[in-house]
This record gives sequence, structure tokens and C-alpha cells, in this order.
Amino acid sequence: MFDFFKRKCEQPIEEAAKLKTALLELDKITKMLVKRDLALYDSKEKLTIEKGKMDAAINSLTDGLIIINLEQKIILINSKAENILNLKNGILIGKTLSEFIDLPYIKELYEILTKTEGHCRDKKCELVLKKPAEEIFEMQTTPVITQSQETIGTLIILHDITREKLINKMKSEFVTIAAHQLRTPLTGIKWTLEMILNEDEGQINQEQKELLSKAYKSNERMIKLINSLLIVSNLEEGRFIYKLSEIQIEDLIQEIIENFEVQIKNKNIECILNKPEKYLSKVKVDLEKIQMTLENLIDNAIKYTPQKGKIIISLKEENKEIKISVKDSGMGISKQDQEKLFTKFFRSEKALKTETDGSGLGLFIVKNIIEAHKGKIWVESEEKKGSIFYFTLPII
Repeated sequence: MFDFFKRKCEQPIEEAAKLKTALLELDKITKMLVKRDLALYDSKEKLTIEKGKMDAAINSLTDGLIIINLEQKIILINSKAENILNLKNGILIGKTLSEFIDLPYIKELYEILTKTEGHCRDKKCELVLKKPAEEIFEMQTTPVITQSQETIGTLIILHDITREKLINKMKSEFVTIAAHQLRTPLTGIKWTLEMILNEDEGQINQEQKELLSKAYKSNERMIKLINSLLIVSNLEEGRFIYKLSEIQIEDLIQEIIENFEVQIKNKNIECILNKPEKYLSKVKVDLEKIQMTLENLIDNAIKYTPQKGKIIISLKEENKEIKISVKDSGMGISKQDQEKLFTKFFRSEKALKTETDGSGLGLFIVKNIIEAHKGKIWVESEEKKGSIFYFTLPII
């Protein structure tokens, strides 16, 4: 009987102990949940602050930024881009550009994006907006890629180059006027020196002839530089390619090689022209400008190839274009110099030591001529092992 009552008394005590344990566990869980909520709130607040900082940074950029997702919907546009396109705050978010095609500035942007088909990724495009004052923006697109290398959209960057274009135009106009004004008196000096050297106005002694010859050569270099500056000015103004005609490129190259025959013989250089047995397809080019290009590349090859060296000019047809290469056995070009080779006025230190004449405009002009013909130009070179200049021209 005693055991029975003892068990009856112990049951409430056990139940109370279990309840106490349960309450302690519940209290522990409650505290954990409170801590988690506080941590989440803190994280959310931090994320909000960071997002605010990021939005402020994006909106303070001087360039316009637009991000389009894979569904062609705009997921981000900063205030600069909205100002450029004359849009209200956030009106494009979640929409596609095609939905706003009736807006004038959106129409221009949309047309460039659809017509270029990724071209702006390889080369910067120009977006011209009439506002009524003309504004010009350099436009470039780049894919947005996650850390897992997944492409999630496209970033569009709009950089205002209106002032830069205006300055370049003014500079180009100044160079054109100055060059024309200088060329006239220089041409007069040239003819005067020629008359004296030819002794049309009386005999001169050997010492006088040598001094006048030096003056004549210096004057010729000045005329050549003035002509190069005029060409560069015309290139920058986009008025350089005038008369297009169909030509057989290998015949032109053969003719140019023959014109350099004296220089080739003087340096005892072996000049080889590799061309297919059958004629290549014709190309449609500005003959004068392509001749200028080939003369520049072959002249450089002769200048920088040592005595008894070798020049190889090759032609082949592939991928609907003619590919031409000019290979020399000269001193080569360093990797560092190759990056600047086709820029204005650039001449490497080695080139200056080897060949003092030159303005650093030749390859800049050549590059612009080839690109104006929708071709490409590049160089492969290694120091002390020569260089190969390649360029392509599209087939008709």
C-alpha cells in the first residue's frame, strides 16, 4: 500500500520535471529565434545600406549605364543614362526598349543595338542624338557574367564625347589650313632650289651644290610631312576614300615592287612575291590609297631590312577576302612597341636609331585606309627575327 501511494506522489513530480525541461528547451529555442531574427534584421539593414551606397555610386557616374537581362528587359539604368535619353525616373525598369520605340532617343539606341549585332563589343559605336544641339556618345556593350561564368545579361555604357569630337574637328581644321598655307611656299622653295641645282641661272661650285642638295632634301621632307598631315586631317574628317574601282591586287603589287627596284638592288635584298598561279578575285578599292598603303609597307620593309636580307610578299584568298603579308628580315619590333605601332606620331627608339627620317604617321595612315575599306591590319614580330605585316581586303 505504501509503494502505491509513493508512486502516485512521484508521478506529478516527474511530470513537473519534464515540463520544466520542456520549458527550458522552449526558452532556449525562443532565444535562438530572437537572435536569428536580430541577425537577419541586422543583415537586411546592412544590405539596405550597401545597396544604397551602390545605387549612389552608380548614379554619381559620369557615364550612362544600362543593364538588360536575357529576356531583353532593363533591370538597371542610372540617372545619367535617363538624362541622356530624356526619361522619367525608373520608367524603363522591368520593360524592354522595344516597348518605348516611339521615343526618339530610345529609337536611335535600339536601332544601333539591333543592327550592330554585338559589333559594339569589339569596337565602340557612336550614338548621335539631336537635342536640338547635337550630342555624341561613345557606346560599348559587354556581357554581364556571374562568378560561375554564366551570362545573365548585357551592360551598355554611354560615354559623352561631344566636346572631344568638337575639339578634334577644330584641331583638324586648323591642321588643314596650316598645312595648305605651308605647302605653297615650300613648293616654291623646291622649284627654286631645283633651278639653282640644275644651273639654269648660272654655274655653282661643288661645295655650293652639296649645301643646296641638303637644303633640297630637307625641304622635300617638310613637304612629305605636310602631305601626311593633310592625309591624317582628311582621314579624321571621314573624307578620304573617294574613287572606288575594281582592281587585280597582284598586278598592283608587282608594279610597286618594280618601282622600288633601285632601292632593292642598292641594299642587295632578295624580294620574293608569292602569289597563286591563277588570278585572285578582284577587290573594289580606292586605287591611289591602296597603292599608298602597299608602298608604305614595302618601303618600311626595305628600310629596316639589312644588306643582303630578304623580303617576302604573299597573297592568298580565304573567307571572302584577300590576305596580303609583307615579311622582312629586319630588327623586329618589341611586344611593347607593337601595341603603339599604328598610333599617330609613334616611332620606336630602335627605328629612330636605324632610320632618322620619318614622321610616325605612315602606319597610322595605313591602318585607317585599310579599315576604311572594311579590312583589318595587324603585325607579328619578334626582336632580331624580323616582322610580318598582314592586312585583308574584302572580295567584291
